[in-house]
Amino acid sequence: MCANLILNLKNSQVLAPLLLNLPYWGSLNNHCKQLIDDARALGLNSVISSSLESSFGLTQLARIACWLTPETVPGLDTLSLFQTQLVRQWPESSLPLIGLNELELIWQNE
Repeated sequence: MCANLILNLKNSQVLAPLLLNLPYWGSLNNHCKQLIDDARALGLNSVISSSLESSFGLTQLARIACWLTPETVPGLDTLSLFQTQLVRQWPESSLPLIGLNELELIWQNE
């Protein structure tokens, strides 16, 4: 599936980098990494991008981007849409931080 998608995009001659919002693609090893590897094999750059992740989610995306696309600066600029940060402090952000111990447990599977 990934190879066909990349090949279709490459043949369209419209695409510059491949922009990836990882939460939509699912498994890192089975889908995301394969998609990035297929794009790279065809000479396309891939950019990991955020889609309304909290500071905690952005931290994870930054780590994934460092692993999968170390040569590319990720697009992780959605924190300004939030009023607070969650669990982890994002570098140079002045938004207040809510720690894990401050969160209210709403539901728990027993």
